[in-house]
Amino acid sequence: MPDLNSFENISQLLQEANLYHSDYKSILKKANKGDLVYLDPPYFDTVNYYGSETFTKDNHKELKDVIEELINREVNVSSQIVIQERLEIYFLQTI
Repeated sequence: MPDLNSFENISQLLQEANLYHSDYKSILKKANKGDLVYLDPPYFDTVNYYGSETFTKDNHKELKDVIEELINREVNVSSQIVIQERLEIYFLQTI
C-alpha cells in the first residue's frame, strides 16, 4: 500500500486533472493533443457491464477506429485493446 506521502503527491497532481465518466464516443471528442485517455472496454464477446448489451466484435472494431483517430490527433491512449491489437499484429506476422 502506498504511504501517505504518495497519496499527497497524487492528490497534488490530480488538482490539475479533469476526470470524466461517460460514454466514450461523446467524451473522446473533447480530447486534445497531449491529453492522456485511458479506456477500459469489456473483453471481446462478453457482457457489457456498463449496460445490458454484449460488447461485440463490431464494437471493438469501432473502438479501434476511434483509438486510431485519437493517436492521429496526438492524444496519448492507454488501453488493453491497444496492447491486444499490437499482440495480434505481432502473432499474425510471426506465424
